[in-house]
Amino acid sequence: MAIGEIIRKLLEERKRVVLPGFGNLEIRESAGAFPTRAKKIDPPGLAVKFDGTYSKDDGLLAEALAEEEQIDPEEARQRVLELVDAIKFALDKGVEYILEGAGTFSQDDDGKVHFRTDPDWVLEPDQFGLESIDLLELEDLPQEAEPQETVTEQEEPVGGEPAVEAAPEEKPEEEPVAEAAPEEKPAEEPAAEAAPEEKP
Repeated sequence: MAIGEIIRKLLEERKRVVLPGFGNLEIRESAGAFPTRAKKIDPPGLAVKFDGTYSKDDGLLAEALAEEEQIDPEEARQRVLELVDAIKFALDKGVEYILEGAGTFSQDDDGKVHFRTDPDWVLEPDQFGLESIDLLELEDLPQEAEPQETVTEQEEPVGGEPAVEAAPEEKPEEEPVAEAAPEEKPAEEPAAEAAPEEKP
C-alpha cells in the first residue's frame, strides 16, 4: 500500500496525520469557502485541511507504515521524512506534489500551502457530487438580469402618464350612448299623428 493510501486511511479514522517538520492533515467540517484568488466557490461539508502551524512528530504515520509494510520502525520514520522532503522540494520549485491515493499539495503566491483531496475520494457520500464551482461560469449572470430593467421601465409610466391617457379614452365611449336616445324619439312622433286621422 502506498504511503498516500495509508495517510488516507488514517484520516478516514478521524486521526490527525503529522508530517514532521512540515505540518499536519486532518478532516474537519468546512463551512465552504469563497477564495477570490482561486476564483472558485467551495461547497460546505467535510474537507481535509492542512495546518502548517503544528508539525511535531507523534510517530503515528511511521507506525502505521511499519505495520502495513512489515518494515523496521526506523526505516518507516526515514521514509516519512523522505516524503516530507519531496513535498517541500516540489513546492519550492512551484510544482504541485501529488500524494497518490490522498490528494495534491500546492502553494499559492503568498507561500501558503494547500491540500486538495483526490477527486475519487468521497469524504461524505451524502454530499457526493457537490464540487467546487468555477466563478467564470457566473460571468453570464449580468446578462440574465436584463429582464429586470424591462420591468422597471413598465413601472415608471404607471406612476402618472398612463392614468391621464386612460381618462380621455373612456369619454368617447359614453358619447355614442347619448346619441342613441334621440334616434328613438322620432320613431314615436309618427305614431301620435296617426291617431287624429281616425276620429273624423
